[in-house]
Amino acid sequence: MHDTELMQDEKIISKRRPSILSQSHLWIGIILIVLAFVVFIMGEYNVFSILDVSFSHLFGFLGLNIPVFGVLPAIPAILDILGFIEIMVAELSVYFTEYIITNYRVLDQHGILSKDIDVILASKISNISIERTLSDRILGLGRIIIEPEESARPKIVLYGIRDPYNFQNDILK
Repeated sequence: MHDTELMQDEKIISKRRPSILSQSHLWIGIILIVLAFVVFIMGEYNVFSILDVSFSHLFGFLGLNIPVFGVLPAIPAILDILGFIEIMVAELSVYFTEYIITNYRVLDQHGILSKDIDVILASKISNISIERTLSDRILGLGRIIIEPEESARPKIVLYGIRDPYNFQNDILK
């Protein structure tokens, strides 16, 4: 996914993608799948009768008879499908994001349907800081904030960086 043309004498120092563990869609997907399992178990033990809805019940309201789904419990299946969609969104987001450090500039390429590229020239960087929440520290991740000299230009935030201090040193080189 290297869309950016390198300038003359420009060399790539480091190229990384964010960690999938930093993606909120991943965690939402995992929670939905665990919830689907809990709802399925609760339906099996008749804890709540409303959880015992199958696809045949749902399709019966619409006047449809689709035997493929049959007695498959609808609520856990729907939660599973939504969970897998969230996980796929997280995976695509990571796949279509790339952070590139060259000897002249820092690039943040991201976007699934359209490609956005944020660039700061290395000579125009005024500050590089690292932010780490408790969950970031547990997962070994961090956010790197690159601030340009010109206050009118937006700062670049690189999310989900594994070993952020090493990556910060690559930028400083």
